[in-house]
Amino acid sequence: MLKQVKNTAVVVALIFSIGLHWPLLQSVAWVNMIATFSKEIGLERAVAKTLSGKYPCKLCKFVKEAEKADKKKSASDSLKKFDLFAVASATLFIESEPSSRPQTLDLLAALRAYAPLSPPPDVA
Repeated sequence: MLKQVKNTAVVVALIFSIGLHWPLLQSVAWVNMIATFSKEIGLERAVAKTLSGKYPCKLCKFVKEAEKADKKKSASDSLKKFDLFAVASATLFIESEPSSRPQTLDLLAALRAYAPLSPPPDVA
């Protein structure tokens, strides 16, 4: 039972996060309009009248206005959003004078400049 509640909550959250709630609500409005119109003019003409867009119901008008407001809000929110993962920009530092290397590196480089000992040491 708890697993079903969790799964349902995840599905509902996903529906709202991707904006699928508006098309679902619009579908409910169309089904209601078709049912209402079909009582008066028949199913075929009711479907044509409903989907023509010339006779929107209150729910259709609400969905249209809410979608417009949602699009405006998402456009303004896109400027305010920030990334959770910061992308580091590459910064190039150019020095006018080359810096001196640490002495330890110079010492190791100097030791490697000489030829190996001859004959090689015996290993026990």
